[in-house]
Amino acid sequence: MEKAKLRGVYKGRPASIDADKVRELGTAGMGGAEIAKQGGIGRASVYRLRA
Repeated sequence: MEKAKLRGVYKGRPASIDADKVRELGTAGMGGAEIAKQGGIGRASVYRLRA
């Protein structure tokens, strides 16, 4: 894997959650459950990103 990373071939899975949008909605006053519903993600993911 290290050799592949050095060549730029191994990059991992692309992010499926827009972390900036989650943080933006959180600072706008939305609760974790509401952000999760709107984004189609789990509440735990919202809380992990906001921490």
